[in-house]
This record gives sequence, structure tokens and C-alpha cells, in this order.
Amino acid sequence: MSRDVDGDDRHSDGARTIPTTDSALPSAGGSTASPERQTQPRTGGAAVVATDARDVKVVWRDHTVHLRASMRVALQTVGAFRTVAVTDLARHAYHGDRDQMDADVRTLMRQGWLERHTMPGRRGGRAMEVLVLSKEGQAFAATHATLDDQRMHTGLVKPKELAHDAALYPMAQAEGARIGRAGGTVRRVILDAELKGEVASARNRLGIGNEAERTAAVAQALHLNVVGGTVQIPDVRLEYETREGTMARVDLELATEHYKPSQVAAKAQAGFTIYAPASQTGRLSAALDERGIIAEIFSL
Repeated sequence: MSRDVDGDDRHSDGARTIPTTDSALPSAGGSTASPERQTQPRTGGAAVVATDARDVKVVWRDHTVHLRASMRVALQTVGAFRTVAVTDLARHAYHGDRDQMDADVRTLMRQGWLERHTMPGRRGGRAMEVLVLSKEGQAFAATHATLDDQRMHTGLVKPKELAHDAALYPMAQAEGARIGRAGGTVRRVILDAELKGEVASARNRLGIGNEAERTAAVAQALHLNVVGGTVQIPDVRLEYETREGTMARVDLELATEHYKPSQVAAKAQAGFTIYAPASQTGRLSAALDERGIIAEIFSL
């Protein structure tokens, strides 16, 4: 049975994933990738998540589904960051084309792959609409909308931290643009939950020595740093390929008004790139200056 997602039923049944065009889509930087691997979808800036941005026909749950490239990018982006604000998805992934995004989101919600939630505004502010993957959407995206080792996340984990979590995508976009200007390409997004799981697994695996030795070994194994006896874990890690073709990583932290001076100092000492709302950069920079820590706070 054919389930027509994009309104085009011209394709016949066949392999599990079939590109509907032989031409490669241009990347955000205007370059062209091969049709076998399009890693830079058009996002209005440097693409933060690598995806195979082609129209495809796929078989899912015994149905044939025709999926537009923009829908695949939407699924992959939401899954990579767990929680994405509707306005941010339209701005970054759709070049500001809200009508196209709304059409895609409606279709993906009808399929049961996307969920839309409204977060009440803080202190009387405007409400925020966010998108998350459903369990079914996570399974579909992991099969048909990702490349490499990118993990797909699903659902609302901590509603009280929704505003913070939704801000991680624009923060990563800002850093992705910096990476792009240096000729790099982001290949993978890793959230703190994934890193925390790896830290716990490494602690169990490296069960030798005293506590300090185990902590140091865990940090070294995961390319993290220990500050004050604690392995510091960033909000987001971006793994990227440099202009020269080598792999590198950058750890990002979103510092909010709730951050104490000691907290932002620990993150800076851990070598994280720190972003903060414009209203907080002065306070946080002063806190670092008072401790003799030289680090730039980037404004969102």
C-alpha cells in the first residue's frame, strides 16, 4: 500500500530507500555533493546536522512512503536536538519559509512522527511552540533520515528545562556557522545525555585505581576534562571535519541567568565554548575576569 507523503505517486515499488532524483542538491555553501551522500542540506547557514537531503521513496511498516528532502531534514534536525522551537526550525532549516515548514510539519504529524507542544511564556512572555519526535518518528528517522552515528532523541524529558533545551539548536547553529566560515563541516551532534551515558559506562568499564584515577581515566577516554574532581559535561558536542579533512570536536555550553559564577568558571576551565543570552554575557564575563580566567562568552 502506498502512503503518499508529498503528493507525488509517480514512483513504483522497489528497494527500501530509493532516491527520486539523480541530481545532487546544492549545499548551504553552494557546493554540490554526490547523489550518494548529500551532507550539507540547505539550511540558510552552515548545516549543523549531516543528512542525506534527497527526495526518497521508502518502505515503512509495509507501506511505501514518498518523502520530500525537506521533511527528512526536519525529522533529522528535531531528532538530533530532541527539542526544537518551531520558529528556529523555520529560520534555520527552511530559510524562513514558514509556509513550507508548516506544510511539512502537518504532514509529519499526520504520519505520527512529529509531536508539537506549547510551552507557556515565562514571566508573562510569549508562549513557545516546540517540536519533538514521537517514538515512531524516532524509529523512522533513525532508519531513513540519518547518516553516520547520529543518534535520534525522542519526547519531552524535563518540561521545566524546555526553554534551555530548545535554545541548544540555535546555539549549535551559531557555532556551526563559525565552523563553516573556517571551511569545516559538522558531522555529528552529541547531547549531554549521550555523553553522561558514556561517562557512566566508562566508569564501570575502567574499574581500576582510586576514585580520582578512575575519574581522570574516564575524562581522558571521552576527551573531557576534570575540574574540581568532577568530569565536566557540555550541553552539546559538535564533531566536525576541518577544511584539511581531519576530524575535530567542540564542546558547547549554554549559560543562563541561573548559572552561578563558579559554574561558568568550571565550564570555561574545562575548555568549553560558552554561549549566553545577550542579557547575561556581561555578568558572566565579569565573573570569569574576577577569577583570572580568559574566555570569551558568545552572545545568542
